[in-house]
Amino acid sequence: MESVCISLSRFFFLLKDSQSDENMHENQLIEAICEGDERAFSQLIDQYRPMVIRITYRIVQDMDDTEDLVQEVFLKIWQTIGTFKGESSLKTWIYRLAVNKALNFLKWKKIRTFILRQEPLNDKTKNDKNYMRSPEALKHFQQKEDASAIEKALSHLPSNQRAVFSLSKAEGLSNPEIATILNINVGAVESLIFRAKKSLQIHLSTYYKTTLS
Repeated sequence: MESVCISLSRFFFLLKDSQSDENMHENQLIEAICEGDERAFSQLIDQYRPMVIRITYRIVQDMDDTEDLVQEVFLKIWQTIGTFKGESSLKTWIYRLAVNKALNFLKWKKIRTFILRQEPLNDKTKNDKNYMRSPEALKHFQQKEDASAIEKALSHLPSNQRAVFSLSKAEGLSNPEIATILNINVGAVESLIFRAKKSLQIHLSTYYKTTLS
């Protein structure tokens, strides 16, 4: 099956306003997209956009860059869905596109920070003196300090270690799944995770007294 073409204006409209009334089976979804079915493509966007945003953001560490890359990923999906051979799941194939896009982006951008999402205090709790003295506030600020320490430690990891560590610990994927996504063997995945953990232990040794599990 050959991939279809779509105008950029129409593509961005679908990406922004995607809504699907009913779900299709994965194979039916792929076939429909290959035939130019915009409703099917909207369903795919609805289903996989959160995942693509999540892993891309964890790798490139910037929301503006993430939004641009997410658009590029789904444009790539639309243009190349006909090349999907079913050797892996559609989810794995999309993971691979997103991770590769993010890693290629980092090759020239060379971002060196990793931002952990934290919910900021709202204005009401900031001005609430009772809250500010509460155990909940102390716990929140401790979490913020912890996040800052982890952010600094993660920023020292090479991009490939950061990607594998994110797929493993943040996305909860198995080593074989990560190997398929990155097109490397399971041993390489295990090695990258091991080295990432050791690096984090070193950078966090003055902050934490326990090892990563």
